[in-house]
Amino acid sequence: MTASSTNSGFRIGGFDGATPIHRFAHAAMACRWEVWLADCSTEYARAAARAAFAEIDRLEGELSRFIRSSDVARVNSLGADQSVVVGAETFECLELAAWVNRETHGAFDVTVRSREAGAGRARRPSPDGESTDRPKRSRSVESLAPPVLGGGTLGRLALDHKTRRVTALAGDVQIDLGGIGKGYALDQMIRVLDDWSIGSLLVHSGQSTLFARCGAGQDSHWTVGIRNPERPSSALGFVRLRDQALSGSGQTVHGAHIVDPRTGQPPDGGIGAWARSSSAAMSDALSTAFMVMSDREVADYCRAHPDVAGLRRVAVAGRVDRPVDGPVDGRVDHRVDGQGAAAGGVAGSGSHAHAMQEGSLRLISYGQDWNLAAAPGYGEF
Repeated sequence: MTASSTNSGFRIGGFDGATPIHRFAHAAMACRWEVWLADCSTEYARAAARAAFAEIDRLEGELSRFIRSSDVARVNSLGADQSVVVGAETFECLELAAWVNRETHGAFDVTVRSREAGAGRARRPSPDGESTDRPKRSRSVESLAPPVLGGGTLGRLALDHKTRRVTALAGDVQIDLGGIGKGYALDQMIRVLDDWSIGSLLVHSGQSTLFARCGAGQDSHWTVGIRNPERPSSALGFVRLRDQALSGSGQTVHGAHIVDPRTGQPPDGGIGAWARSSSAAMSDALSTAFMVMSDREVADYCRAHPDVAGLRRVAVAGRVDRPVDGPVDGRVDHRVDGQGAAAGGVAGSGSHAHAMQEGSLRLISYGQDWNLAAAPGYGEF
């Protein structure tokens, strides 16, 4: 655990509270995690960060498909009609993934790798041997998910909420929690920091997801820059966050790794997508889904879920040198100049999709106003 610099996925502009900030970093889940803590002493912050990072290490042992003893690896080794009981956190993460899959009509799917696994494989012994009926020990957790959760199916998996049993309905089922697991782990990390009574904090998981919170009674915000997918050294603009998670997905840093689960094809013009929500797991999953969803689908989703806001950077054919309305109740909310820095813009209220076209690139916001600023407004860390 070391003091650290800002990450390469988000540009943290600062915290407008008057308190000193303590920063620590830790490597886990193939990325660099950071904790920014305020309202406490350096030694207290260090101890709290150490406890939070220990929780991330524990969850990696359950959620990583690369660790042979993990719950996810055990599920991935199931043959048709075989089942395994998993821990409470793994099951809750799977239920969240199933919920997002249903709400996005299949645009988010942690079982998409199953389609790449090929033909069915031979039946094999259950990963638990004779112990499949014995519940796996795991600490109790409160549900972060919407109240509609309660088992069901996830692709070719059946989820039994009461027993936490996961059953493969066919062979070659492969799950990959890469699109939601870091966000889910970040939510659990916040719970640990809650136990330490940390008021103001910002936690991020490398280049994908962060959560920012301000202490009770404080009129303050964290300011975070949205990196330009085409020019990572610049920001599309800065957004002020308070008690919210923010996630981003794109094709620039990790290459063309995102496909639409419904078609098997890469995003049609999608360059980058961001989502804000009260839950890091939800923003993590939704930023991935928004990469492949259409304008209308994203706008409809945000309209149906008022706590969610979306932002997309898309490529369009032709060049338009004036603001253009989005396909769903569009209005100009902000524009992006030729260097990728956001410039101010104002418009009427009441719509759910706002667009500005810059050459062949378009920045579209959905749901809550993003109110992107061209600069943090005060000195950066």
